[in-house]
Parts: sequence; C-alpha cells; structure tokens
Amino acid sequence: MVTGLLIVLENTDTGKALPICRVQDPVLLRMAARAALAEKRGAAQRFAGVDAHLAVVADVEVARLETTLRALIPDCEETALAV
Repeated sequence: MVTGLLIVLENTDTGKALPICRVQDPVLLRMAARAALAEKRGAAQRFAGVDAHLAVVADVEVARLETTLRALIPDCEETALAV
C-alpha cells in the first residue's frame, strides 16, 4: 500500500474542495498526523469545559483518529504522534 497525503484547498464560503497535490514523504505525513491530532485534542478539551457528554464523544473521536493514523502511516512509532 502506498500512503500519501492529499493536500486540498477548501473554500469555506462555497464548501468546494480542490485537490492541489499529493505528498508521500513519511516525515511530512507524521507532521500532518500530529497537527490533525492536536486540532482534535484541542476541540476535545474545549468540550470538556462545556458538556461532559460531548467531551466523552470527542475523546473517543481522538482515540479513533489516532488508531486510524497509526494503522495507515508507515513506520509510525508510538511516540511519533505524541503532541
């Protein structure tokens, strides 16, 4: 399996997405994975202060994303996705 990162430009006004390029550098893939997890963890922390039930759902989403990224990104060590 070839793993790559598709960079997409998304217009928030129209909701349309335009694929720009594909990157297959494993270092950049791990950096993108860390950034995605950091955003998801930040959202989970914001929910924790607002609603306990939403916080639980957000924590599950973080765990699911982390599991998925570890399965899909080659040579992704345990510490590679730590934020």
